[in-house]
Amino acid sequence: MLEDGGGDDAVLDFPIVYASAKVGRASLTAPGAGEIPEEENLESLFETILSTIPAPTYDGAAPLQAHVTNLDSSPFLGRLALCRVRNGEIRKGQQVAWCRSDGSIKSVKITELLLTEALDRVPAEKAGPGDIIAIAGIPDITIGETLADPDNPIPLPLITVDEPAISMTIGTNTSPLAGRTKGGKLTARLVKDRLDRELIGNVSLRVLDTERPDAWEVQGRGELALAILVEQMRREGFELTVGKPQVVVKEIDGKVHEPVERMTIDTRKSTWAPSRS
Repeated sequence: MLEDGGGDDAVLDFPIVYASAKVGRASLTAPGAGEIPEEENLESLFETILSTIPAPTYDGAAPLQAHVTNLDSSPFLGRLALCRVRNGEIRKGQQVAWCRSDGSIKSVKITELLLTEALDRVPAEKAGPGDIIAIAGIPDITIGETLADPDNPIPLPLITVDEPAISMTIGTNTSPLAGRTKGGKLTARLVKDRLDRELIGNVSLRVLDTERPDAWEVQGRGELALAILVEQMRREGFELTVGKPQVVVKEIDGKVHEPVERMTIDTRKSTWAPSRS
């Protein structure tokens, strides 16, 4: 497929690791049909990653630049900004320049610094280039913004988040069977609190009031994102009513617009068919 897309033989020159996540094994030797990798751990996978993927590059003389690439939330720390440190060093308790998406710059303090180690986040005093960190203390920070040196703030290119394209109504369970499940979360206050908590770490989501005090319009980037939220709430014990997904429209210059997605499909010439008018 890579060659059919216009590449040459060089694109096929990459290492191959045969792994099974279920049993936690990896090997450079192809196992037999229906068999698992022969090695008893994932060492081959990690060694291949270290030897193939280059280490992060940075300028040792450059000032601090940490890019916010994602968000998360903590019941104790609130909104967490997940950052990759591009240049410089960042420390817990440090005053940094928060380069916002609107072009303004504000001085903020890093109240908590968590460093990513394997699948965990551990408290740390400092982090340097290439480190993936989570910081607390900036409730309104969002994806794409930069934490920089207060004396020489140089923002990194912004990362834009797509506007919501689909909406659905989520409210309390109003059916005659409501409350039959022991420990179920039924009240409008609990549902609204849960939706508000989701907004802390999910910038692609919007929650709008409706005419009903026990239902809200929840907007997201697609049906899958909203379905995941509903399923998470269901597993947490919430009893909900969920409306039919609707397209989010926007009025621009007096005309109603709806979201459009562009898709490019690369195929072999042999699969092409003449277009029909």
